[in-house]
Amino acid sequence: RNSAASARRGAAESDLRRLQAEEGRLASDLGVPAMTLSGAPGASGASGGMAEFVARLAAQREQVELARKDLAMTESAQHMYEKFREKSRAKNACQFCRRGFSASD
Repeated sequence: RNSAASARRGAAESDLRRLQAEEGRLASDLGVPAMTLSGAPGASGASGGMAEFVARLAAQREQVELARKDLAMTESAQHMYEKFREKSRAKNACQFCRRGFSASD
């Protein structure tokens, strides 16, 4: 019995090491921290890796949201200046100072 249990345990540990190595390669490819257990039973290593991943994900989402806001402001300003330009050309005068454009402009 003991030898069969030892064989199963050895196979399981071998599979675990293989899966951890594969996880490390995938995490490296994706640029995220690996959530391996460092060979120790228990979830402390995994939860620490998961916490770091969640924190990095939240920071990336915040960066995306800031970029979206910046883009929206830029598009809004672009629209405003296009309208300003259209009105100025239609009236042939600056909309701020009301000075007329010369024929050579």
